Amino acid sequence: MALTALALAGLLGVTAVVLWSPLFGLKTVRVTGAVHLGHGEVVRVSGLAKGSRTFLVDEGRVETALSTDPWIQEAAVTIDLPSTVHIHVVERRPIGALAEGGTLTLVAADGSILGDIDGAKDLPVIEVLSPVPDDRMREGGTAVLASLEPRILRDVERVLVSPPGPSVSVQLSSGVQVDFGTPNSLLAKSEVLPSLLRYAERNGIVAPVVDLRAPGAPIMRSTESST
Repeated sequence: MALTALALAGLLGVTAVVLWSPLFGLKTVRVTGAVHLGHGEVVRVSGLAKGSRTFLVDEGRVETALSTDPWIQEAAVTIDLPSTVHIHVVERRPIGALAEGGTLTLVAADGSILGDIDGAKDLPVIEVLSPVPDDRMREGGTAVLASLEPRILRDVERVLVSPPGPSVSVQLSSGVQVDFGTPNSLLAKSEVLPSLLRYAERNGIVAPVVDLRAPGAPIMRSTESST
């Protein structure tokens, strides 16, 4: 009995020595999926520190830490013993430039603010016509942009978001104005828009205003005829 206890104690001692040896210290953090964020920035946000015990890393806690960065939409963390952690991130992509307080900031499709614009960006400007910052209005503008098909999205110059709805109006570089109204039924509104734009082009309607507030009964008028 004494020999068994002694052997067990010896085994536990050896195990402890191995687990707390440099073998199981974190040496490598592999990052995939990052485009805007650098490897070092992802590691910094994760809170992982070289030399910490790899087997003690809480994947869920690291994923939660990574989600605090506005650029990171999703994160998955896996441990590869003895000394490696893998981090895969899915980044948000900027969909527009929010004009607020005299500055332009990048915003994602879900309305997340990504930060100041560092250099020229070919993105539509979102103007929230409210005296104070309003998350609901900002998210309404980005939701409309996210609903557009890529060809039309590339043609968007400006998005105007007005209270109280909010009510969203999109201005295209071709001179077309599209009134979406409140940001609901966006799938139906965005599906009917391309055919309306083709109709205006074929029939020579100059700078049309497309009213999609009721997508089942859209209205189109020419700005020339209304002046």
